[in-house]
Amino acid sequence: MLAVPLSGWFFSNSYDKDVAFFGIVLSRLFVVNKGIAEFGRSMHFWLAYSFLAFIVLHAIDQWKLLRATVRRYYKAVVKKFASSSRITLLRNP
Repeated sequence: MLAVPLSGWFFSNSYDKDVAFFGIVLSRLFVVNKGIAEFGRSMHFWLAYSFLAFIVLHAIDQWKLLRATVRRYYKAVVKKFASSSRITLLRNP
């Protein structure tokens, strides 16, 4: 999560652009160099998409957990109502 903004800062500084964070202009940490800027652009691109892939994989995993939890509670509720309806049927023949 920190590598993507830092690589963007590296990328922007290497292209001789100032970086603003919530309106505050951050100081320059890297020298202006077109070759390094291309490396920074590539690094920023691939880190961002790798981070997106991890987010998607995490969302898929959490969806499976949510589905299993809902299924478990649904079965418990159905069982509870099925058992309570049998009791009322037995009491009121």
